[in-house]
Amino acid sequence: MNFRPLLFRSCLVLGLAAAHPLLAQQSRSASGASSGVRQGGQGRRQSEASSTPHSDKPKPPEPPEPDEPPEPELAIVTKFDTNGDHRLDATERKAARAYLATLTRHAPPSRPGGAAERPKPIALEPAKPGIKVNPKSIANYPDQSLYDPTTVRTVFLAFEDKDWEQQLADFAGTDVQLPVRVTIDGRTYEGVGARFAPRERLDPDELGYKRTLLLSFDFTDPTQRIAGQRQLILVDDHRDPTGLRTALYLDVARSQVFAPWANFVQVAINGENWGIYTNVQPFDERFTVQQFGSDAGARWIVPSAGGLTYLGDDPAPYRAIYQLQTPEDPAAWTALIRLCRTLAQTPVDQLAAALADQLEIDSTVKFLALETALINQGGYRARGGGYGLYLAPSGRFQLVPLVADTSLRLVETADFSRDSGSGQSRRGTDSVTASNGAIPESVQRELSAREAAPRKAQTDLAMLLSNSFINKADRNDDRKVTPEEWLGFAQGWFSVLAENYTGAITRDGFIAGFRLFVSPPSVLDGRTHQTFGKDDPAAVLGDELFSDIDQDHDGNVTRAEFIDAFTRWHAAWSETDAKLKTKVLTEEGVNRGLNSLLGAMVFSADQSYIPTKQGRGGAGGDMAGERGGRGGGGRRGGGGGDGASASIGIPGLNLGLGSRNGRGGSNGRSVVVLREELDVYAGLDDARRPLLSKLLAVPELRMRYFACIHDLAETWLSWEKLGAQAQADHQLITPFVKEETRRASSYARFVQEFDQDGAEVQSDSEPSLKKFLSARRTYLLDNENLGEK
Repeated sequence: MNFRPLLFRSCLVLGLAAAHPLLAQQSRSASGASSGVRQGGQGRRQSEASSTPHSDKPKPPEPPEPDEPPEPELAIVTKFDTNGDHRLDATERKAARAYLATLTRHAPPSRPGGAAERPKPIALEPAKPGIKVNPKSIANYPDQSLYDPTTVRTVFLAFEDKDWEQQLADFAGTDVQLPVRVTIDGRTYEGVGARFAPRERLDPDELGYKRTLLLSFDFTDPTQRIAGQRQLILVDDHRDPTGLRTALYLDVARSQVFAPWANFVQVAINGENWGIYTNVQPFDERFTVQQFGSDAGARWIVPSAGGLTYLGDDPAPYRAIYQLQTPEDPAAWTALIRLCRTLAQTPVDQLAAALADQLEIDSTVKFLALETALINQGGYRARGGGYGLYLAPSGRFQLVPLVADTSLRLVETADFSRDSGSGQSRRGTDSVTASNGAIPESVQRELSAREAAPRKAQTDLAMLLSNSFINKADRNDDRKVTPEEWLGFAQGWFSVLAENYTGAITRDGFIAGFRLFVSPPSVLDGRTHQTFGKDDPAAVLGDELFSDIDQDHDGNVTRAEFIDAFTRWHAAWSETDAKLKTKVLTEEGVNRGLNSLLGAMVFSADQSYIPTKQGRGGAGGDMAGERGGRGGGGRRGGGGGDGASASIGIPGLNLGLGSRNGRGGSNGRSVVVLREELDVYAGLDDARRPLLSKLLAVPELRMRYFACIHDLAETWLSWEKLGAQAQADHQLITPFVKEETRRASSYARFVQEFDQDGAEVQSDSEPSLKKFLSARRTYLLDNENLGEK
């Protein structure tokens, strides 16, 4: 197998971010201590001395739908609370469960664009009861911080109901909590509320496996706290066989920005060991006291579509996305809208000054660099979102990392054998077998999405371009691009193309940027060789597009010319949509328009995969030969040729189909899903993420961003630095993991995916954490883009 880091904009591997435990916190009024010591910028291995021990307005665009819309929490307590105590007793819960059984709220939602779920274990380990745990035999640590990195304390939970697990599973995603008695360090807390964090709909629902627990200590007693906080978040890390990634990411994050603390705890339920969990500090008023020195200000948890895009001046669409955790305050919403409007409407050369009193810019740049360097698939960049947003009393916003369980990982290039037999596959074509097991559902969804895209050997490139244009411009995934969406796409693309910030684009500059637009990263970095006869399609198409944009034919395109061209195209190619009551562009309309603009251009690609590692096991064996057949052809026609040929790639749709045994072989077909490096420029053309597409368009800030990435790679991404912390954590929790019986993944995978790679490991294991640090460090330090410092 060939393992590569993940390309963020090419491979959508996120589930519903709202299901993450750190995004499932309850909205409560701010309370607690009114003073504290700032802890930001401290690594986890440093002392936690300051930590409390354990005792003229343009018409706004149409609001986009959330990228990954979360299923809202179902409020049913009020419906079944017959005695008015604002919680449900056993009788009331029984009625509520009967009601839930009549609903279909757990049906898997559709995923826009064929997005796949986040990585998960390929096979679940059998779950069985754990060993009994005697509180008298467990060490207590009352004088140690709740997040002391060297301490593994045990959290004892005692439920009254025997079917507690089924109840928690039934009520996951609702506002119902189950009462539980909690004992920690010899102290017992009565009347604590317990919930399972909701999981992605595509996860297995089998009982018996540990799941993330949300414990509310103020459930029955509003004044009850543990170490000054109302809640414990115990994360099961079911997607991370090493169990280390959340804590390690937050270690690095605290050296850069304000971020939660995290350590490890063991959980015992009704006297039985349920294993190791990551204990993550909640994003609450206690956090702001410790990190920012104040419990004032406003806090939001942002689970989806919260890219700080401008949705108009009405707070309603923002309320549907940004989950306010503090008391309702109209001024807070006004400040949030102002920030989004400034990002959307301020020219790049004026943006830094305009944001100076609204955003902690230096912290934001570090936050974005951190996500890039450590490949965080669940933060601001993610389609599902997943971060905290804090408005300080000063009026400035700060971003806080919350989701980190899918960071620090390499994602493999998956290879599966497609037999040429006549059997039926899941997609109704050839029978499908895998060299290392069945094709995962995530890959099936990716393949289905790509089969819906134009991919024929002699496909008109206007069709391919129209598909890509619509994908990038359509902000609410309805496949209909409004004038506002089209304008936003044009503005964002111009900002990316005009890298010299002279206010104009040359013909050569446009063609170079256009080539990046249409070429898969695997072609750009040399791992896939793709030719089109004697023609350069990016140069041919880019030249003709540039000629139409450059109306005064002076060889330069200004922003006004660029926007004017897109405005003309929308007017000429669009059709009126009766429901939306406006003109919209569809893929068919763009295809017709580009065909009239560019002429009949057809290319046949010759694409060969350049292997970097021999495959492991399975029929077909050697993968060292070239992938793909020899094509041919050229402009306006082109021949076929033996083997598989593919049309020009589109970021996000670059699927190669090739032969397993050399050129044009007939011993089966291979499906190669390419997942490449997270490029340092990834997302800088994403209009839905203006902190990337607008803030980092400021030359000074972009250079600072590159410098931060370089420093992170040099300082942290090594087995000697971050690996040392990983090894300490691994040694700390290994004795506990050995005793676990309710993990989704095996102990063997816990060991292998920490620091082992090679033919001797399980074939379905991901590349190790050690390999990630080495590969990512090398990639970033060798990246010439980071020389722009």
